[in-house]
Amino acid sequence: MTPQGSRTGTDSGPVCSASRTPGQAAQVVSGHQPWRVLATGGRDREDKPRIWAAFDDILTLHPQLTVVQGAAYPRPECGVRPDRSADWLIHLWCERNNVTEEEHPADWDTCSTPNCTPNHRRTRRDGSTYCPDAGFWRNGEMVKLGANECVAFPGKGGGTRDCMRQAAAAGIPVRPHWLTPADRPGGGHMVTSSMPLLQDPLFQAPDTRASAINRPFRSITQHD
Repeated sequence: MTPQGSRTGTDSGPVCSASRTPGQAAQVVSGHQPWRVLATGGRDREDKPRIWAAFDDILTLHPQLTVVQGAAYPRPECGVRPDRSADWLIHLWCERNNVTEEEHPADWDTCSTPNCTPNHRRTRRDGSTYCPDAGFWRNGEMVKLGANECVAFPGKGGGTRDCMRQAAAAGIPVRPHWLTPADRPGGGHMVTSSMPLLQDPLFQAPDTRASAINRPFRSITQHD
């Protein structure tokens, strides 16, 4: 599968673009194409050496590599983004190693589905509102684009675990890199759609409306 909107890593993301029948399993890419990695991780992850080492290992095995990630980047501090958030650290690794990157930022300003419940939007400090499901919907769209594997760096939030769950349910092997051994449910290293880990609360989105697996496809748009 060759997704539209591919590009090398820059600061703002493209529109997710794909088309498939709702409920259809994501395609696991094969053949002589670049190895395609769906990367997901917590905004609180700061373990740059560990994350970079994981991708160094992947690049050694797969010199032709494409990394897909959700562009959940930290806000600049004094004009510079800190080395925080798995997506940002992965982006920096892609830039350093000249690896093709696809960034798919969530569209927080637009409701992810016309069926969103009334008054579900939340308010930012500046008074503007956003759709709390946007990140989960974006996860589903990235999964639909297909991947050879999903490499995950879970943090404290539920978004990464939701992406892991959706990827595993779609048949994409999931390789989690837990921050500490205590974070690892059941002690498993690899997650597949047949494993009971998918029923573990750690893999569930905090809001049941968040699952994008069976929703009709809607492209997300770039946001600030």
